[in-house]
Amino acid sequence: MVVDITDADNNNDQIVDTDYQYRIYNGTSWTAWAAIPATIPYDLGNVTTGNYDITMEVKNMYGVSSEQIQIQYTAPSDDGDGDGEPPEIPGYSVILTSIALLLGVSFLIQKNRKNK
Repeated sequence: MVVDITDADNNNDQIVDTDYQYRIYNGTSWTAWAAIPATIPYDLGNVTTGNYDITMEVKNMYGVSSEQIQIQYTAPSDDGDGDGEPPEIPGYSVILTSIALLLGVSFLIQKNRKNK
């Protein structure tokens, strides 16, 4: 999440208020109050593709405001091997391609030498 809080002097003391804090509801409990960084990292955990509601509260000296957003998450594609990772390029394909390339270059070099 990208956080953008406009500088404000809410109590007119000529000092910009910097006492904002936030916390996030993770579905079962609230996280601890923390200072707001420029971006807030949030881990959905091991979830499937779908829409997820995230509730965040921000507080300052005047109270707490709450916002709920919905995140549309698309899980990475799986290659069916159960590791949750996208398909890998098999190692033997890379080896065979390298050997074919090496043989092709060797053939061209030999052919070029015979022509001279």
